[in-house]
Amino acid sequence: MKSTNELMNLIKKAPREEFVDSLKEENMDISGMMKDILAEKQVEIKRAIDLLLLEASYGYQIFNGRRKPTRIILLRFAIIFELNLEETQQLLKMGQKQELYPRIRFDAAVIYGIEHHYSIEEVEDLLSEVGEKSLF
Repeated sequence: MKSTNELMNLIKKAPREEFVDSLKEENMDISGMMKDILAEKQVEIKRAIDLLLLEASYGYQIFNGRRKPTRIILLRFAIIFELNLEETQQLLKMGQKQELYPRIRFDAAVIYGIEHHYSIEEVEDLLSEVGEKSLF
């Protein structure tokens, strides 16, 4: 992945074709990233859809790249598949969603859960305890 400075230089100086080709080469979509994580964890897409409590057709549309997952779905995915905070932030960035920010109470609770290796149920309990919305 190109650094921010490299990408800015490419935007400013590269011919259009080179710019477009560069973005196509480097741009793994969010569904590809999620499928790579599932492959690494040896989890089938059908099982992931069940664990994420998604309606089957919607889940397959996400994993096939036809629909973009919401931030909540990405957070569920990160917690269920035990991503660390850095991996979670990368997942959110790749999904073009706001990264977790510790000054936001909901985000702080999710960060706490990730950092303390909480299960999805434990994160849900924590969110409820601090008066925040559910991940479901």
